[in-house]
Amino acid sequence: MKQRHDRLALICLIIALCFLVLDRWVMLDQFGFRYVDDDQSIMWYGAVEMSQGRFHEPCFYGQNYNTMLEGFVAIPLLWSGIPPNIALPIISSAFALFPFLLLGLLLYRERAYFIACTVLVLPITMSPEFGMISSMPRGFVTGVFLASLTVLPLFSKRSIFLLLTPFFAILALFANPNAVIVLFPVGLLILLNYYADRRLYLLGIAGAIPAAVLYYLGSHYYDLHPRNVVHGAWDLGYSVSRIRWASLRYFDELSPVLWGKGVFVLLLLILMATVFWARKQWKPAIALTLGIVFIIVSCGFYKVNDGIPSVFYPWARMFLAIPFLIALFLSQFKMTLPGRSIVVLPIIAIGFFGFKSVELSVVMERQLALQREKRIEVVAVSEFKEHCEKVAQSAHSVNAELVVVSHGLHKHLSTYGCSCLIADFPRIIEPELDRRTWLLKESATRVIPRVLFLVPGMIRSLDPTTQIAPFEIVSQEPFLVLLTGNTLRTDSLVAKLGFGMRPY
Repeated sequence: MKQRHDRLALICLIIALCFLVLDRWVMLDQFGFRYVDDDQSIMWYGAVEMSQGRFHEPCFYGQNYNTMLEGFVAIPLLWSGIPPNIALPIISSAFALFPFLLLGLLLYRERAYFIACTVLVLPITMSPEFGMISSMPRGFVTGVFLASLTVLPLFSKRSIFLLLTPFFAILALFANPNAVIVLFPVGLLILLNYYADRRLYLLGIAGAIPAAVLYYLGSHYYDLHPRNVVHGAWDLGYSVSRIRWASLRYFDELSPVLWGKGVFVLLLLILMATVFWARKQWKPAIALTLGIVFIIVSCGFYKVNDGIPSVFYPWARMFLAIPFLIALFLSQFKMTLPGRSIVVLPIIAIGFFGFKSVELSVVMERQLALQREKRIEVVAVSEFKEHCEKVAQSAHSVNAELVVVSHGLHKHLSTYGCSCLIADFPRIIEPELDRRTWLLKESATRVIPRVLFLVPGMIRSLDPTTQIAPFEIVSQEPFLVLLTGNTLRTDSLVAKLGFGMRPY
């Protein structure tokens, strides 16, 4: 009887796992591989640079926060010939699903089959918007990925896990502070379980020191190179007045089963905490209750309120750890269910997979329409590649050594993404906002006789009497203007044309 139950549970887990992977693959095929925004193109560029052995900065280019971890892990895929628009979303999705896979495995080893299967099914019940957000390589999911490794002491008392937990916790905070949503209650739960164990403190300090050093070095780099920062770290300003009922919409994309209902997320967490209190499971009750309070209090931070109702810049990115938090505290329930009750979970997975597959196109259409309304730089990869090919062909045909981007359609995308899709794309810079400080330094002092300007809004209306060299329109779409016979340094040239170069 026991063997039959184990076999049934294994079959259900395999089915749930298959549909979890299939659910994400459909999301990638229909969305992740097909669309790119400007931040994703920066991650593409970073991945390509690192795959060629060039490591420029510890953080996301032009920032003193976030990382290029997804790009770094994607290096083997790029080496194998997989293009960045495929490789990077695969890695982001792997990071997003890893916490649930890890937790499912830990529960399976404990023979908690029903909860293990529930954990695997949970991401399938999430909305298409959650899948879209967590498949974009923008550093949204890296913190939660690293934070998931801190739960190991809850399932094993081995010393190595007590050593590694603070190490991964600090790295998670460096990768993305949104990890704190899960790190805070997990840290409390570990403390409540190990407070009398000296290993917690000795090994904790030993594990924290190397991670703290890495954190410091990564942050200190930008103290030494302040001009590398185009977009500074988060504003930690706080106001209690920002905690309001409307803040529940920040959780809309994170609601399992009832999509778009942020209030359900809060009610579900409160219900779970109530059950823990009722069952006298004091430790998870305390940890989850304080975790809920922390989530509510965090809504008062200014940065948490920095977002729009779009998957490309959502408020939910600050709370992406919540689905894993739900899964983790589900794992703390001590319950026994009838053996065959687990069969219902694969059925739920199949049902949600089918429904989501039908709804995905509608959700995508709505989100893409919304980004156009909000003027977010998002484009289909196929359309963008065609744009890049036209620019490359024009540049090669006129022997332009440098492409300068000013204002207009696809300006950030062109700056970072074109060279990732077109192998022989010429050097391209965006003087006013380019995040690649090293490239601006290299380009600024060079005198380049033939310079191609992409979408040069100011050159269109340039007074002929101020022209410093002959201009020639070489393309109307995209609008390209060639400057020939230039004798000025690049920084002097762009300054004279009126749009300048940022400090570097």
